[in-house]
Amino acid sequence: MDPLASAPGAEQLELPLASEPQCLPAPALATGDKPTVDDEPPADWSLEQELVLHGVMLERNLKLLSSGNNVEEKRDVLRWIFRPDVTHFTVRERRLTQHQDDVAFSFRRCCRLAGYDADELRDALRVLLKRRGIEVPDHERPAPANTGVEPS
Repeated sequence: MDPLASAPGAEQLELPLASEPQCLPAPALATGDKPTVDDEPPADWSLEQELVLHGVMLERNLKLLSSGNNVEEKRDVLRWIFRPDVTHFTVRERRLTQHQDDVAFSFRRCCRLAGYDADELRDALRVLLKRRGIEVPDHERPAPANTGVEPS
């Protein structure tokens, strides 16, 4: 059973964060530019843009936890945050290991690139959740998506 699914209401998941990440804004398009999918060449992201985007994702998700009336979004964010750092998969009888620090836009990687310690943020969130009567296991894990890859 998903411990986050049994949360009674949004007020229990409203987590006041003392310090939120402050990220640089993503570069804006030039005035009047309205690209379409057909007009867009493949994206060529600079390292700085990738760093900014990871930081923006972390900031947005943490802000969702302190806002109201969005219980399902909060549960999704908490699953993202508490996903195990190492996952093992079997593909075509081959065992593979995936480290979240190597996965783009994983919580651990977003924290690292934004200059935060993922374990410290997780511990602080566990304390806030516990005060609201919500226990999060050390290895909270979302249900596997139907991707054709079986977790082991």
